[in-house]
Amino acid sequence: MEFFKSSIWSTFIICGSIGVVSYFIAPIIFIRFLNIEAGSSIIFESYGLLLSYSLIVTSISIVILVCIAIKLIENQSFPNYLELKKFKIEKVLLYLGVLLLLWILFNIICILLNESPYSDVFLYVYKTPQNILLFSAVVVIIGPIAEEIFFRGYLLKRLRGHGLSIAISSCLTSGVWLLIHIEGARIIELTSLFFLGILLAYSKEVLNSLYAPIVIHSVNNLAVLLETSLHSKWGFN
Repeated sequence: MEFFKSSIWSTFIICGSIGVVSYFIAPIIFIRFLNIEAGSSIIFESYGLLLSYSLIVTSISIVILVCIAIKLIENQSFPNYLELKKFKIEKVLLYLGVLLLLWILFNIICILLNESPYSDVFLYVYKTPQNILLFSAVVVIIGPIAEEIFFRGYLLKRLRGHGLSIAISSCLTSGVWLLIHIEGARIIELTSLFFLGILLAYSKEVLNSLYAPIVIHSVNNLAVLLETSLHSKWGFN
């Protein structure tokens, strides 16, 4: 177990394994369990719904695997290692303000480039949720919690534990985070996500609480959900 604690390469091996199992293997097994063939019309007609269920499976896998890694390798409790601590809400307002500025800047750039804020693939997901309440819960609550546990909780802390600065650690974490959002995304979207990832990492580092990036991530996804609904036929009109 010493190798898994002391080597920085072990961090990439552990987190890479968690990522592959949670984001690829688990959803594939789930889809196969539903007996849905590749290329089936069901996938295209209910893509948002299937994605919702797949993300729930992914989120459960992340929590279980991270919990196991913390217990076996770090020999600590889940809440202590991830710093699940209370924080004063006013302390996160600064980061929400920066988030607002990033959102405004992103939309201004899209206007100047005459681009839609979101890609066609992204919009298609939001048009085919079937179950709006489930989809909203996954996007605003379940997804952010699971991603923050993995990326800003476990991965960031492992990198910091190896002596890497917060600047390098946040960039590495954000870069890895982009990999799960890369499908159908454009450069402008990935760039926006990269800076959002850095903001989330710094909020976790400065406020010493994983709840901070979870709140910021959830607020961001809620804003994206509301904005996207204005760009599609499905929405809160």
